[in-house]
Amino acid sequence: MSENNIYRIKELASRFNDLPEESFEKLLTHLKSAEIVNLPEEERLGIWLELKKFIAHHKRHSAVKWALSSGLINKIETASKSIEPSNPINKHIRLFKHNTIDLFDENTGREAQQEKIKELRTQAVCEIIHYGGLKALIEFSKQVESVGDLGTTVAQNKDIKIDEALLHDLISSVDKTQMQFVAGLILGKFSCEGWQWFDALKLKDWPKPQIAQLLAYMPFNTEAWEQAIKLLGEEEKQYWQKTNASPYWEENNLTTAVDKLIQYGRPRAAINCIDRMLHTKQPLNINLTVKALMVALSSDEPYYANDVFTVTDIIKTLQSSDEISEDDLFKIEWAYLTILNEHNGGQPIFLEKRLATQPEFFCEIIRLIYRSIGLVSPKSEPTEQEIATATNAYKLIQNWKTSPGLQVDGFFSADKLNKWLTIVRTDCEETGHLEVALQHIGSVLFYAPVDPDGLWIHQAAAEVLNKKDAEEMRLGFRMQIRNSRGAHCVDPTGAPEKELAEKYRIQASNIENAGYARLAITLRDVAESYELDAKRIINDHKQDDVYNLT
Repeated sequence: MSENNIYRIKELASRFNDLPEESFEKLLTHLKSAEIVNLPEEERLGIWLELKKFIAHHKRHSAVKWALSSGLINKIETASKSIEPSNPINKHIRLFKHNTIDLFDENTGREAQQEKIKELRTQAVCEIIHYGGLKALIEFSKQVESVGDLGTTVAQNKDIKIDEALLHDLISSVDKTQMQFVAGLILGKFSCEGWQWFDALKLKDWPKPQIAQLLAYMPFNTEAWEQAIKLLGEEEKQYWQKTNASPYWEENNLTTAVDKLIQYGRPRAAINCIDRMLHTKQPLNINLTVKALMVALSSDEPYYANDVFTVTDIIKTLQSSDEISEDDLFKIEWAYLTILNEHNGGQPIFLEKRLATQPEFFCEIIRLIYRSIGLVSPKSEPTEQEIATATNAYKLIQNWKTSPGLQVDGFFSADKLNKWLTIVRTDCEETGHLEVALQHIGSVLFYAPVDPDGLWIHQAAAEVLNKKDAEEMRLGFRMQIRNSRGAHCVDPTGAPEKELAEKYRIQASNIENAGYARLAITLRDVAESYELDAKRIINDHKQDDVYNLT
C-alpha cells in the first residue's frame, strides 16, 4: 500500500522499530531501489531527513532496551546513504535546526555533542560556499530554521570574507529571514573580534538608517549607546527605535537605557530593562519607573515581553519604596488594578489602605459603581471612560480585604472604625447609596483580625456587625463568607460542606456567648446553608449513580 506513496514511505522511515522483520527488510530494499534513488532530490529529501533523525535517535539511546541493535542501524544507515542529497544546500538543512537534540548521535555528553555540531556546521558552510559562493549561502539562509546560528557560524569562519557592500545590502533588507541571518552574522563577528570589527568598518560612507540598524544588531550596552550618539547625532532616535533592547548585555548602566527608551517611544522595552535591574539588584530610578509604567498604558509598542508577573513585581517594588509619592502610587495601582490580584501575586495595597482610612474615598468609589436609589433612570448613557472607571472601581471594592480600623502596626482601633463608619453613613445616606455601602462594609469586616482575647473576630468589628440597624452589613458579611471559599472541587460525600457547617456553628456559639446574638443568627444561617449544600450534593450523587446503572 505504501510502495507508490512517497508520504507513506516517509512515515514508515520514522517507524522502522515498529515493523516486523519481513516488512523491515522489504522497506530497506525499497529505499535502495531505483524507484526511490532516482526520484528528484527534493522529493526524496524528506525520507532521508527522517532516516537521519531515526538513526541519531537510536544511536543516542543505544543502551536502552527499545533501541535497535547497531547491526540493524548500520543497515538503515546504508539505505540512507543511497538517497543522500548531493546538493549541499539540501544536505545540510538539518544541521541548522532550533532543536539540536535530534542531531545528537552519541552518548558523549551534551557539551561534546554541541562541539561536534559546531564543527559540522562550519564544514557545511564551507561546502556551500565552495558549491555556489555567497549567493548559495544566502539562498541556504532562506531555507533553514535557525538562521541566526547560520549567521554566527559564517562570522566565526575566518576564511569567509563578507565585504562591506554585501553587509550593507543585508542590513538594508527588510526580509525577515535575511534580518535574522545578518543579526547572527554581526553578533558572531562581535564574539570573535569585539568592537574592533565594528570600528574597522568605513561607516562614514553609510546612510544613517543603515548605521542605526547595524548598531541595533550589536550588543545592547553602553558602548553601543555612545556610538549611537557619536555616529547618528540628532538622528540617535533611529537606533533606539530599532534596537531589540535586550537588557542582558549591560550590567551596570541600564538607567540610561530606560531613559532613552521612554524618550523615544519604547516604554515596554524600558520595562524589560527595569525588570532586569530588579533581578540583578541594581537601584531603580523611581521617577523613571513610574513614567515607564504610565506611558506604556497608551503605547502602541508590541507587548512582546511584558507579562503580568513582570509588571506586578515592579509595582510591588514601588509599593515598598519610600521615594515614591502617594499620588504616583495611586495612579500606578489604579492603572494596573486588573493585574494586581492574588493570582498574579499582587495587591493594590495603597488603594485598599485609602479605602480603609479615608471614608470620603470609599463613598466616591461607591458612587462610581452604583446608581443612587433616588435616581429612577440615568440622564444619559455612560461614556466608555465612565464604564472603564466604574469597572475598575468595582474590581477594587470586590477584592478589598483591608478592614477599616486596622492600623499599620496591626492594631485594630474601634474608635477609628466607628468614626470612619459615621462619616460613610452620613455621606451615603445623603446620596442614596447607604444600603449597598453597608453591604460592602460587611464584606470587608469578614477580614477583620481576631480579637486579642481569643475571639475569632475582633470585638469592635463584631459590635458593629451586631447592631440592630446593621442588617445590610450582616448580609454583606454572610455573602463574603460564601464567596471567600472560591472555586473548589465537589466531594460526592458532602464532607467539606459538613465541615464548614460545623465551623460556623461553633463560631455562632462563640460569638453568642460574647454577647452578639444577631451576628450569631447570621452565622447559624451560613451553617444551615452548608448543611443544605451537603444534602444536595449527596442526593445528586445518588441520582447520578442510579442513572449510570440504568
